[in-house]
Amino acid sequence: MSANSKTKKRIIPTIYTYDVDDYDDTEEMRYELKTSHCGIVNAYVQGDLSQVTLTTPVFLTIHDVGTNHTEFHKLVEHSCMGKLKARSVWIHIEVPGQEFDAPDLPDSFPFPSMQDLSEDIPAILDFFKMKYCVGIGEGAGANVIARFAMDNPDRILGVVLIHCRPTAADNKENRQTVGKKFLRKQLQRRINAKNVKRYQDAYLSRTDISSQLKDKLKVDALVVTGSRSQLVQAANQLQSLLDPKLTTIVKIDDCSDIFTESPETFAYNLLLFCQGLGLFSALPMSRHGSICV
Repeated sequence: MSANSKTKKRIIPTIYTYDVDDYDDTEEMRYELKTSHCGIVNAYVQGDLSQVTLTTPVFLTIHDVGTNHTEFHKLVEHSCMGKLKARSVWIHIEVPGQEFDAPDLPDSFPFPSMQDLSEDIPAILDFFKMKYCVGIGEGAGANVIARFAMDNPDRILGVVLIHCRPTAADNKENRQTVGKKFLRKQLQRRINAKNVKRYQDAYLSRTDISSQLKDKLKVDALVVTGSRSQLVQAANQLQSLLDPKLTTIVKIDDCSDIFTESPETFAYNLLLFCQGLGLFSALPMSRHGSICV
């Protein structure tokens, strides 16, 4: 149990299985955590917590608007990730109200800001008795991860920022990009559209962190985008705002949706990044750069 009394387990964790379009029978443990800033937050764990040591890679993920934590299943459950998955633990944080078949959040519920979400991460790590992690975020989730890394450099080894916008411009293009992702990916699924709108509004009203990144983000960063993504320019801008000694940018060719269209390339670059952090040092690659099982 965490030393932080405001973070506690709300249910007995049970195996929670999904059977959705893009993957079958993803096995994970679900925890409900009462947090200081966000209320009840679902955290899902892939991997064996009982086998974690000081050298076990721990990944903490936060999803984009219009998706939920299952977006990362496309990556973690892909065959190319088999060797990495077997040697690591993944903690997926789900933003309130974004789980499948969620009821409408009450109008009285104060939806957390991007900063609120980031400030609850240390307590979540404490609950799982994790000293530090590698943070992976997509879109709005990447903004949250960046904030967490700036405020807690001793709790994070590195960050992977996918399709991340560093600025806080709330303009028509910004809204259209976020909205299209939801319509394209999830409208036919089971994510509550009213709750998605509240996450979108929180993201679009975020404070601007661009001026803080170079001075405050003091961990290694991997910036990732697809060459066909609408956010290539945003990735270039983000790279320019980060410390060049700590930053690598990867633009995956002929790709927009990275986890669906090019998980192998992403997995390869993730491994290289992690090995630069001192993780997976004993995991070899073939001469072709493959890590697939």
